[in-house]
Amino acid sequence: MMPLDEKELIGMIFQRWEKEWKEQKNQKAALVYNEIVEIIAREKAHIDEMIVALEIALQEALDAKVKMIRQEREIPAEVKG
Repeated sequence: MMPLDEKELIGMIFQRWEKEWKEQKNQKAALVYNEIVEIIAREKAHIDEMIVALEIALQEALDAKVKMIRQEREIPAEVKG
């Protein structure tokens, strides 16, 4: 193998540095992406819990309103005044 001149040596060093830099950049991007996915999953779970709680509260309110309407219908008109 022939000895490398300065430009070839610098080119090889740069290519190696660039490859390592890209790998590190990809690892950092993957780490950030995974953290974002984890945060979204936690927040979605929290939102899902809130939706279930609101559905339960709404159903209880509707049940109470229906019960109240049924009770009002059972009271004779002369008693209501």
